[in-house]
Amino acid sequence: MATPLIAVEGVSHAARAGALARPVLRDATFEVAPGELVAVTGLPGSGKTTLLHVVAGLLPPDAGCVRLDDEDVWRASASRRRELRRGLISIVPEGGGLAPDRTLAEAIEQPLRVARLGRHDRRARRAELVELAGLGADARRFPHEVSVAARWRAAVTRALALRPRIVLIDEPPAEVADAVLSLLAPVTARQGAVVVATDDAAVAARAGRELRLADGEVSAVGPDARVRLVEPPQASAGGATP
Repeated sequence: MATPLIAVEGVSHAARAGALARPVLRDATFEVAPGELVAVTGLPGSGKTTLLHVVAGLLPPDAGCVRLDDEDVWRASASRRRELRRGLISIVPEGGGLAPDRTLAEAIEQPLRVARLGRHDRRARRAELVELAGLGADARRFPHEVSVAARWRAAVTRALALRPRIVLIDEPPAEVADAVLSLLAPVTARQGAVVVATDDAAVAARAGRELRLADGEVSAVGPDARVRLVEPPQASAGGATP
């Protein structure tokens, strides 16, 4: 059996305001295998964003364990978690997270600058990603000057800049989901993993498996209802590497 790329075990987290604590995640447990596209569904406010942030090493759980490619994220140092987010895992926040004062091309290039790639390699990779996203002239425009679809294509290709094995994407709009998930297809084709948080049934239908988050607990949905994997998925044939 393949080692899961994501293993969440008994994770709990409460949102706090002063002395008050509201449970958001309760003993959440699931795995995502290499090659999987998994949707995490739930009503607005059910904790999907919190769950993604815990998995990405951005928000510490109150209890439980998160392992990425068999490494315990929350036993690692803060600097090691930053390293993981620059290589192993990338997250596209709700709304895409593009800075309003950068062109789409500049936004796509930013992770490459943070990783200190040389100017020639950085520009070459940026050109490759702009082409992958099909941005054309929009690459030289600012987020407020382009369509929602163009903004999301830029946000996703920025997440792919350093070729992560794991991509988390938070609430992509239904009208751009096909384009967004098509850009992410090569990640699963090369035995990476993609997790999409959504409250839209049409977006969830594009996933290979659905996990439902309700009352802080994760449960499996559908004919392949499982939170623990029995067999890893078969590798996809072909496909370009983003």
